[in-house]
Amino acid sequence: MRTRASTLAAKAACCVGLLCGAASGEPQDTALRLKTVGVLGNSAGMSDCPIPYAYYTGIGSDRFGRLYLIGAPAAVPVCGQDGSCAAILDLPDKYWQPCSHAFSGSNCVFFSAAASGRDNSALFRIRPAPDPKSSTVEKVAEGQGRWAVSATTHPVAGNRVIVGISEPARRTYTVAAFDQEGTNRTDLFVLDLPQGASAPWKHVVQMDSEGLVSIEHRGGVDWSGRYDIRGIRKGEALPGMLLGEYCYHFGYDGGLRRTLADGITPAPGECGSQAHEIRMPGQVVNAATGLWLAGRGGALCAVWSGGTFAYPRRIGAIFVEDLCDSGRELIGVAYTADGNFDVQHLFRMPKNHPPSARLPMGGPLHGKHVLAFVPAPDGVVALYRTGNRIMCGYIGGAGHLAFDAPLEMAGDVGQAAVLERDMIFADPARGVIWRRPLFARESQCAAWCEGLTGVRAVAVATGVVFAATSTDVLALNAADRRTLWKRENAYRGIRRLAAVPDALYVCDAEDCVVDRLDAATGALRSRLGEAGKPGRTLAALNRPWAVAADLNAVYVADNGNGRILVATDTLWKPDIPSSVPADDAMPVAAEIRLRSPSYGRMSL
Repeated sequence: MRTRASTLAAKAACCVGLLCGAASGEPQDTALRLKTVGVLGNSAGMSDCPIPYAYYTGIGSDRFGRLYLIGAPAAVPVCGQDGSCAAILDLPDKYWQPCSHAFSGSNCVFFSAAASGRDNSALFRIRPAPDPKSSTVEKVAEGQGRWAVSATTHPVAGNRVIVGISEPARRTYTVAAFDQEGTNRTDLFVLDLPQGASAPWKHVVQMDSEGLVSIEHRGGVDWSGRYDIRGIRKGEALPGMLLGEYCYHFGYDGGLRRTLADGITPAPGECGSQAHEIRMPGQVVNAATGLWLAGRGGALCAVWSGGTFAYPRRIGAIFVEDLCDSGRELIGVAYTADGNFDVQHLFRMPKNHPPSARLPMGGPLHGKHVLAFVPAPDGVVALYRTGNRIMCGYIGGAGHLAFDAPLEMAGDVGQAAVLERDMIFADPARGVIWRRPLFARESQCAAWCEGLTGVRAVAVATGVVFAATSTDVLALNAADRRTLWKRENAYRGIRRLAAVPDALYVCDAEDCVVDRLDAATGALRSRLGEAGKPGRTLAALNRPWAVAADLNAVYVADNGNGRILVATDTLWKPDIPSSVPADDAMPVAAEIRLRSPSYGRMSL
């Protein structure tokens, strides 16, 4: 049995070797390992099988009560309704991108996928097995164009799988029916696409209770309609998505409301809740625990509370653009700024946030692509791109701090940090670390340190400014900018740094590692991940994108695995609940008694 003294001696010997090797700039294999002790943002929690982040377009279910998320590249996550990930089923080829609703048949789940870089699509069938890892995914049909699967069917179509096939190159649109073995295809009708229609960015087809097919086709010249199985137009496409006796409608804020099956008549649930993390849901399916809406990042459980829909839990992942420490919380920017398709959100996540709880997202940052930020009272001061301009501004609830100032001198923005009462940020295009007053409305930037070619990351500890290019890390005296130490050619793709008084954490997105360096010497102390070997276990990273740190741990935005890992090389452990507390899971509708207003008053 190893004594504490022998353990400390071994650690000391290891650290001496690391310090001697720091001058070479090469990470040492003898470094201690940062151990993952918690997971935030991914409902799979402390599992070696995290749910991948994707913009999910569909969701299916099977007789075992499991849910299938449609939309991850070349794979289908199989999830439990508790948020766990039971398996990830790989598609036969890596170039397939699932992109449709799911049809949940009696024994199979169907969906379609598009071939990356080709005008080709295919119909896939999942055969569930009692052991989810033994379930199979098979390609049962393939053809030209972009395909969409209907989540519903009808006896008039023989209860077969209904598929809409868009072929803009031929200017045709075909509605086909496949038997549930996928071997026999019958074309129900063919329509002419309007002039100017292109490959659809939104493509929905569904068969209603009257046996009519509604089609929504958005791309180039948009078109839609409702047709019988002979292709005769019967009116406008049914709005919303059919499920049982109701039609469900989604909003860009994630809100869910429902009408009767005609898509118009209000039904209980007309007033929906917001759920910013899901954005625009793609499909809803009914399961034992409630309705599940698939969209950005995963799926939300929606339960009727008596007055509105409540979202007690989620399945899914998170994508983080930037991250920083704020005491008991992490502040971050989630999601991407991808035109009209996606939009970023600020979030404040408690460090003990349950993995399957809803993500605490703020509203959408329309028109802003946040590149970096630093914490500010009730918000952040962000550096963002709008159009072709780089701006600096306050985003948050303290209206008296609001400002937006152009940064004409900046060529690009890497990471930002707070130095005394100022903001500094890295400009890789100019090779400069700029400095400006944190809340100044008019003040321009001044060069704090020049000649740092490719500098992209900065962090600040007491009296020290750390800076990094893609490959090098250095420490600068904050008072006179004198170099204290430097590690050269030690990394391949540094993106972010995080500093605490005794340590500097280096996030290398390219090499899939996060290192803990001694703040005083630059010596490597411990590491999370294995260089050049992305993975999804708790000991591995896949495209780590940002880091934050406190005295206990480092928090790593492991974007390739859709999670935030909490890691340390000490015995400390976070207190993260494994599930959503019962008191938080389900709001209860309450009766509020009102008195009629007195004469001459309009208030209640």
